Amino acid sequence: MEELFSDLVYGDRYKRTGLVAYPSPSPSEPNSVHEVTYYAVASVFTPPPKRGRGYAGHMMRLLHWVTASRVNLPGFPKAWGAPPEEVADAGGGLFSVLWSDIGEVFYRLAGPGDKGGGWEKRGAISTIWEVGTEEGDDEGWTWLTQEQLKGLWDRDTERIRNELTNMPMNNGSYEVEHPAALVACLPSDGVSAFQIPRATYIWEFSMAGGFWGVQSSSDPGTYASWSVDMRPPPPTLIVTRLSASEETFPGLIAKIKQAAGRSGIGKVEVWNLGAGLRAVAEETGGRTFTRPEGLPQFVWYGPGATENVEWVYNEKLVFLYRKSAHLC
Repeated sequence: MEELFSDLVYGDRYKRTGLVAYPSPSPSEPNSVHEVTYYAVASVFTPPPKRGRGYAGHMMRLLHWVTASRVNLPGFPKAWGAPPEEVADAGGGLFSVLWSDIGEVFYRLAGPGDKGGGWEKRGAISTIWEVGTEEGDDEGWTWLTQEQLKGLWDRDTERIRNELTNMPMNNGSYEVEHPAALVACLPSDGVSAFQIPRATYIWEFSMAGGFWGVQSSSDPGTYASWSVDMRPPPPTLIVTRLSASEETFPGLIAKIKQAAGRSGIGKVEVWNLGAGLRAVAEETGGRTFTRPEGLPQFVWYGPGATENVEWVYNEKLVFLYRKSAHLC
């Protein structure tokens, strides 16, 4: 993590590893998948006496120049003065992500030049279930502790890599009709794990039994991990990673609701379920809607434009809590 700080405005920038998939020249061949660097941005904050002067917006515009390879950016606007210093072990990012609680326009306009070109919104879709008195037999399921999840996330990263290889470039559930590339953030290397200490240390909350995930014993490809959001109250169990088929999903969501109920949590939330799972979710009592906050936004620095790139596996696994951010 790198802190971006002055007495005018503050922010955090996280350097991470992601994947990008490009379509093959032939439909019969697999996609070309590459490991790349990306950056996540969080906690942008302007001290109250400094607000209303555009400092945060300008910091975000300058941030592209220390995040991306400069060969992938337009010319630095002369009106801005000198470009930021190039920083050792920074830059080289192929894309950048953030989550906005102030709408999408502010970040979309904060591009590397004078005319927009900033972070674009993708997939601000939530599905919520109310938790009742769900109980049931645990036979056929394995509850997972934080330590056990580390191995699952490592295997999950390889699963995502393999799925990207054969993922169709034309899919009715994509926001981009004919994407030139697919990008994915990964749950390994502490990215998903970060969500658990945020709950245990910041909120001083612990799940019943110390369980933060569940996996099918008969089908190891069916699993989920979660964390807890305490604000706004009441608390919500929020799924950070989920893998299931339409057939196995009802059983998995039942176990997730059971974990929530045992911990005194009345609501379960999942971000950006695939189109097939959304239909099944409705049959299990889920309600799907577009979120007004926590808007996923990303900017692409590779060939082509951001509007032509699809963000897949856009779940809560890399979400960075920034509810207290004040921008402008």
